[in-house]
Amino acid sequence: MKTSFDIAKVTRALRTHGCKFTFLQPVLDQFNEPTQETKHLEILGLFHQTRGWISISTSDGTAIQSKPQPQILTLINDSSNQISQGDTLKYCGKLYRVSGIDNIGNLNIAYDISLELVLDGT
Repeated sequence: MKTSFDIAKVTRALRTHGCKFTFLQPVLDQFNEPTQETKHLEILGLFHQTRGWISISTSDGTAIQSKPQPQILTLINDSSNQISQGDTLKYCGKLYRVSGIDNIGNLNIAYDISLELVLDGT
């Protein structure tokens, strides 16, 4: 159930603690292939990290480790609806790629945009 109170809570948190993020999205040609041009999509969001769990098999057994999963919380609007999997974002000197977009609770209030760190090999 979408209530104006829930929208107001998320909006207040984003205005207080959020910042602007600019995503880069490749422009596609008539064959849906990326061109050299990029489109800039700007949203107001809140960067946060959750902990994902991974299991690693060792000779002694299985070890479970936590792995940080960076995400951005943002309101659902025209700008955030254009963001898609594979778009890139530069934040704090690191390059991230959008790995998923989750409509939190299927309430159509906010998205949690999952990111993955892009390693440059150096």
